[in-house]
Amino acid sequence: AAPPVGQESAMPADPFAAIPDTPFDMAQMGAMEGDVTVRIESLRARGWQLAPVSLAMTMKDGRHRMEAAEIGVFGGTVSGAVTMDGSGGDTLAVDATLSVDDLPIARVAQAAKADVPVTGLARVRFQASGRGANPRALVQGLTADLQAALTGIEASDDAVAGLTSLDLAASIPG
Repeated sequence: AAPPVGQESAMPADPFAAIPDTPFDMAQMGAMEGDVTVRIESLRARGWQLAPVSLAMTMKDGRHRMEAAEIGVFGGTVSGAVTMDGSGGDTLAVDATLSVDDLPIARVAQAAKADVPVTGLARVRFQASGRGANPRALVQGLTADLQAALTGIEASDDAVAGLTSLDLAASIPG
């Protein structure tokens, strides 16, 4: 609930206080090994259509990588990867990327049973990196960049009529 008019709520002294500062267990990460690849030509469920789906995961020497090399979604594509590297001693390095190309908003909304006032194609680029000896340090040093675009917009709502494209960019400096 919002504070009463005239009273300001104080910002917490440490906005990261809820994030643990317990050191990561790098020995546990180094003990895991594996290599898995999955390729699915077509997957349909509850109105969603994914085709093809290509996933891979490798774990070796304290380095873990999970990659969605390609996920086809309603004619668009989604890909991304997360790499966690604990091989360098007591610090965990995490790098993540996500790319979305030509994702048709109307078809995604229909599958999600959502009513959206615009249609068009979405494109997203996201990249984040962090390093730290514990979760709090990793989050405090996080850097991230996001670029998103919606093109070919057609609007069914007068409030956004005439809008043909939308671009967004945001960064977290670390």
